[in-house]
Amino acid sequence: RDYNTAKIAHHYWTAFERAFMEHRFEHAVFLEEDLAVAPDFLALFRSTAWLLKADPSLWCVSAWNDQGFYAVVSDECRLQRTTYFPGLGFMLSRTAWLELREMWVDTPLMGWDYWTRTAFRQRGKECIQPEVPRTHHISEHGASVRTKQQHKFFAAMALARRSSSCGAA
Repeated sequence: RDYNTAKIAHHYWTAFERAFMEHRFEHAVFLEEDLAVAPDFLALFRSTAWLLKADPSLWCVSAWNDQGFYAVVSDECRLQRTTYFPGLGFMLSRTAWLELREMWVDTPLMGWDYWTRTAFRQRGKECIQPEVPRTHHISEHGASVRTKQQHKFFAAMALARRSSSCGAA
């Protein structure tokens, strides 16, 4: 078994439990330590939190978009739905965590994020993501960024420059 995989999964379990069970937050934002954020990073979540309550088919809002390459994105205000869990800076609702924690695998054989994608896709759940990412990898080393090819991939990703989230409060 991959020790890193289990360690990272346990870390997220603990963070989710503290946020939603101990502190009883309705929403929480989770951000990895190797990410830079756009000026409107928090505004994105503040302006979209209501969507998680209004639409039961949604389980997260992510600041990341795997297709957010400089060459193909242009609208910093456009939001998209995806069946894929983008991760890399995301907001989760307590309701989603209560559902997810019942399915959580104690000793995962794959990354917690991959497992989460599979679990929620099977339940028909989706995430909101911005066309232009609000996070950007800045680390040279990490559990999932190890090769020059991965560095090149992340370097090609856009990062929003707006100071506010398209006029939303």
